Amino acid sequence: LERFGRSEPEGFPGMKKAHHEYKRMSLIGGGRGEDGVPQPASFPEGHIEFMSSLYDASVATSDAYLAQILEILDDLDLTDDTVIAFTSDHGEAWMEHGNLVHGHTVHRELVQVPLVIAGPGIPEGAVSETPVANRHLASTLAAIGGAALESVPDPLNLAVPDAVEERAIFTATTHGSWNWRRGRQPIYGIREG
Repeated sequence: LERFGRSEPEGFPGMKKAHHEYKRMSLIGGGRGEDGVPQPASFPEGHIEFMSSLYDASVATSDAYLAQILEILDDLDLTDDTVIAFTSDHGEAWMEHGNLVHGHTVHRELVQVPLVIAGPGIPEGAVSETPVANRHLASTLAAIGGAALESVPDPLNLAVPDAVEERAIFTATTHGSWNWRRGRQPIYGIREG
């Protein structure tokens, strides 16, 4: 947190309570305006920014631990025999579309995550601009290891960025919230291009 220059704002209820209560507030919204349109919830000044900083700090901590793992692999002389895949199952929302944290929508901030693959046989520094789905990671790792996953439909090898064809990317959540309606519902998304 010191690295990000953030200190706890006045009246902050603690991350666990804020996460639960503020997420709930974002999902139910702030009532309806005079025109009947649902209004986003409002939060005490600086609280959402501080929660985002806590998240950034946790990402930075993960980065530091990943660096330690890479150092250990190097010390054990295993770097040239190890493939590293770094990704995430979801992102976080910080009120970009009126919601907090994750699990309730399929907006870009929740479904667009990094994917980095490095190791022997993987082109160093290659970057793919083609959107892909992390569901192809297992078949990619199998291909790198000289195997195939027979039960996986349309497997891709994401470690060969130039060979990845553009295709529709599907996303979903079963805990969706839409226009501040109460109750969880499935929400599906598709990205083309």
